[in-house]
Amino acid sequence: MAGQGLVREAGEARLGALLASQRPGGTANRAGPALDGPRFTTDREGPAVKETARRMLAVLYQVERAIAIAAFALLVVVIFSDVVIREISGSGLYWARQIGVYANIIKVMFGIGLASAANSHLRPRFADGWLPKSWGPFLDHFSEVLMTLFCIVFAVVAFDLVRETYLLDVRSVVLRIIVWPIQGVIPLVFVLATLRHSLYATWPDLKPPEQGALADSQTELKR
Repeated sequence: MAGQGLVREAGEARLGALLASQRPGGTANRAGPALDGPRFTTDREGPAVKETARRMLAVLYQVERAIAIAAFALLVVVIFSDVVIREISGSGLYWARQIGVYANIIKVMFGIGLASAANSHLRPRFADGWLPKSWGPFLDHFSEVLMTLFCIVFAVVAFDLVRETYLLDVRSVVLRIIVWPIQGVIPLVFVLATLRHSLYATWPDLKPPEQGALADSQTELKR
C-alpha cells in the first residue's frame, strides 16, 4: 500500500508540473519556445524579390515599347498626311512638323529604355581585351552602378529644366500649347532608366546578354 501511494504521489506531481508549464506564467513559457517549434526562415524572400524585379522589368519594357510604337505611328501619319495634302492642295498642314518633332522626341527618348532593355547600346569594343576576362563580372557590376548614378544626375538636371519651363509658362510658337509636358518625358525616361540599371546592378543575371557579343559568339559557332 505504501508503494502504491508513492507511485500515485509521483504521478500527481508530474501531472501538476505539466499543467504548470502550460500556463502563461509557467516555467516552460519563461524559458522561451521549444527547440523543435516552428521556424521562420527568409530563404525564399530573395528569389521572390528577384522575381518581382523581373516582372517589373518586363512590364516596364512593354509600356516603353507601346509608347514608342504609338509615337512612331503618330509621326508617320502626320508627316504622310502633310505630304499628301501638300501635293493635292499646294499647302500642307502648318502644325504637322511641330507635332512630328514632339512625336520624334518621345520616340527617341523611350527608345533609350528599349535599347537598355535589349542591352543593345552602341559602344566602342576596341578596349575589350585590355583587361583580364576574370574582371568581367566586376566591370559589368561597376558599369551598371555608374550608369545608375549617371541617370540620376541627368534626371535631376532634366527635372530642373522642366520646372523652369513650367514656371515661365513657355509655349510652342506654332501650336500655342505649353511645352513642359513634352519636356517632362526626358526626366521620366531617366528615372525609369535609373530603376532599370539599379536592378541590373543588384541582380546582374537580369541583364540580357549584349547583342553585339551574342552576335559575335554565334558567328564563332558557325565557323
